[in-house]
Amino acid sequence: MKHLKITEDWERESLKDFVYLCEQQMLLEQEFQRAIREPAEIIVIDKDNVLDKLHEYKHNTLPF
Repeated sequence: MKHLKITEDWERESLKDFVYLCEQQMLLEQEFQRAIREPAEIIVIDKDNVLDKLHEYKHNTLPF
């Protein structure tokens, strides 16, 4: 047993992995915080072309 050397430090490797994962988590949280601060994108779907006919009779519009 005296002839065997421990060539790998598994505890140190584990701590390095832990630090890497903490860094990844922090970056993901920062990206999420930036994403929720951006304004929402509103897309209007005009199937009946109501917006093009501003001065005509609107037959199929919503009540509001």
